[in-house]
Amino acid sequence: MTNPWDHPGAAGSGPSGGPNAYPPYPQGMPPQGPLQQGPLQQGMPGMPPQGRPPKSPKTGLIVALVLVVALAVGGGVIGILQPWKSDSETSASNGSGGGADDPSSSAPSSSTPASTPPERFDLAGNLSATMSTPPGWRSVAIRFQDKPAFAVVPESDTRPPAALEAAIAAINVSETSDAMRATLVYGRDCTGNDGDLRLDQWQTGTVDVSDKDRFHLRNLRFGTRVDSSSCVVMFSFDFDPAGPPPTSEGVDLGKQIVADRLLSVGTAV
Repeated sequence: MTNPWDHPGAAGSGPSGGPNAYPPYPQGMPPQGPLQQGPLQQGMPGMPPQGRPPKSPKTGLIVALVLVVALAVGGGVIGILQPWKSDSETSASNGSGGGADDPSSSAPSSSTPASTPPERFDLAGNLSATMSTPPGWRSVAIRFQDKPAFAVVPESDTRPPAALEAAIAAINVSETSDAMRATLVYGRDCTGNDGDLRLDQWQTGTVDVSDKDRFHLRNLRFGTRVDSSSCVVMFSFDFDPAGPPPTSEGVDLGKQIVADRLLSVGTAV
C-alpha cells in the first residue's frame, strides 16, 4: 500500500512508491539526419517534400499501462508487490530455529500471556499455516481473492467470515469500509519482488500510510518463501474511514506474530 492494507507498499505502501524514461540510443548508432528524398519520396505533384512526421507523445499511455499491469499483477492494495528489506536489515526465522535481527523491535515481547493452542489453516498454492493466536485475538478462515486464507482479528470483532471477507475485499480496492484492525495471511506465487524472499525467514516491508476521503490505512507487510515457487505474505493493517487510525494494533499484531514466532508455514500434507 498504497491500496489500503499492504500490500503492499509496502512497502511504503507500496502503496504504502522514477517515472518511465526512454533508454538512450546504443553507443555507436549514427545520428539520424533528414530523410533523403529520392524518386519515390517526392509525394504528390505540387506538394512540398515530406520530412519525418513528428512523433506523438506516448508517455502518458505508457504510464497508464504500467499502472494497469502493476495493479493486475499485484491484485489490489493488499497484493501490491513491494520491495522487501534485505536480510541485513531485517529477517526472522519462519517456524523453529533462530533468526537474524528481529524485524519488529517495537513488537510485544514473548513475556505476554500464553497464546491459544495452534490452529491449522489451508492457504492458496497447496500451502498450510499453523497459527498460535495471541490473547485478545481470534483467527478466522476466510477466502481472499477467491482463495483460502485466514485473518486474525480482535475478539471484539464478531463479524462472520463472509463479512470479514467483504471488508478486506473493499479495502483491497481502496473502497471505504468499517473500521478494522487485522492481519491477513495468504499464499501466492513468488513473483516480482517476492523473488527476494528467503526460505524459512520472515522479511518485512516498510509501514505504508494512505490518507484520503473516507479511506485511512496504515499497513505493514511480512513475507517468507516456502519453496522455489511459493511464498506466504502477512498483511497487517489498521483501517478507519473517519480519519487516521488512532492506534496501530493491527500493525503491532504482525510484529508480534513474527517476533514471538507464532506462525509457521509449509507445504500442505
